[in-house]
Amino acid sequence: MGRIERGEVNITLEKIYEIAQALEIDILDLMPTISRHNKK
Repeated sequence: MGRIERGEVNITLEKIYEIAQALEIDILDLMPTISRHNKK
């Protein structure tokens, strides 16, 4: 988990889903909020 937090590895959507289930939260709570007007 630490490697994920430090950004050393990427994880699959399946793994994000498993983490959300373990935390008993919605998968969208783990995703950043993106604005259509926010251009980077």
